[in-house]
Amino acid sequence: MLKRAHRELARNAIYTEVMPTGDDAMDEMEAMTQFSDSGSDSDSSDDDDDENDEDLDSDEDAELEDYIQKYEGSLKKEKKEGEDSDDDEEEGDSDASEGEGEEATEEEETHFRCKICPKKTLKNQTMVEVHLAGHEHKKALKLYKRALKEERSREHIDGLKAKNQKKKDKALAKKEARKQAQKQKLKEKKKRQWEKKMAAAQAAGSTTSDKVEEKIEKIVDRAEKKAEKIVEKTEKQVKKKVGKIVAEAEKKAEKKVEKIVEKQVDKTLEKAKAKKGSAPAPAPKKATESKGKPAAKKQKTKA
Repeated sequence: MLKRAHRELARNAIYTEVMPTGDDAMDEMEAMTQFSDSGSDSDSSDDDDDENDEDLDSDEDAELEDYIQKYEGSLKKEKKEGEDSDDDEEEGDSDASEGEGEEATEEEETHFRCKICPKKTLKNQTMVEVHLAGHEHKKALKLYKRALKEERSREHIDGLKAKNQKKKDKALAKKEARKQAQKQKLKEKKKRQWEKKMAAAQAAGSTTSDKVEEKIEKIVDRAEKKAEKIVEKTEKQVKKKVGKIVAEAEKKAEKKVEKIVEKQVDKTLEKAKAKKGSAPAPAPKKATESKGKPAAKKQKTKA
């Protein structure tokens, strides 16, 4: 509430100070339009503008103030020169020349231009003040300052990226140089070691060859002994397995022969019984003879 009251008081003060008191209706209309443009927006937008204006850089504000001061100084010089020329003309010329001088001074006063709002034509200093206090000028000023900040930040970021890239390139070059130097040192070291080994082998000469032959002979003897032991073990295992297989086969064969003999004996006995029941008394002799025949067959099968 206090902020709004202060703003309204400030606007009223600006209105009383800015509004011209002359008879020129055009100046009054322009001042009214400028004032209405500056105060037409809502209180919320004014609050945002005030908060954002506080965040603007002091360097940019100083640049704008310098620009305005220079412009005002140039206008004052032009006014003084115009007044001097008007005085000279009044002394030598008539009332018509005085009117022309006034028109020239009015045209010179239209040289007020805003750097941020170049389309605005400001005839008086009061109109300049009204324009600077207006909402449109503040909004354009914010956009201008934001653009400046973005350009500066982008340039700064690009510069930092370039510096970082240079540092990275230098560091990578140093690392590669170190790696190459280390590889070269390792190669030289290995070469020296190999040369030393070859020299030692050449110096040893025959002694090393004799030792190698002895080692080879020992290795061959050990291999032969191991092979003999392995052969003996395998032979024993084979014999055991073969004996088991033969014994099992003999048992199976005996069982089969016994079964076959029993079947044949049973058949012969059945035949003999059948003959006894049908034949006369001498038949038993034949049966005894027939009984003797299978015994011969048994001997043959056993053989």
